[in-house]
Amino acid sequence: MTAAVPSATVVHEMPTAPCELCFVAREALSQLTLPLSPMAGGGMLIVEGIHTDAAALDRWRDIQQDPQVVITYDLYTYGLVFFDSTKHPQHYIVNF
Repeated sequence: MTAAVPSATVVHEMPTAPCELCFVAREALSQLTLPLSPMAGGGMLIVEGIHTDAAALDRWRDIQQDPQVVITYDLYTYGLVFFDSTKHPQHYIVNF
């Protein structure tokens, strides 16, 4: 049996078309436009470099406040953003 793996898209700016799984490179963090409507509908966004500097951390906090964002995980180097509207909104900080 083979598990289905969604296709991942690496972006250096916010995609104009929806994607199931997008990876936003560190250099593109400041260029993300809010709201994150292209990700609506249950996709996942991985954001690199959320604690690189104060501006990156502020941008991460803006992403967390986006109305489309439901769940976030702050992994220090990466931020995971989920858009599954069937879940209760929650923001986690993972310490390891």
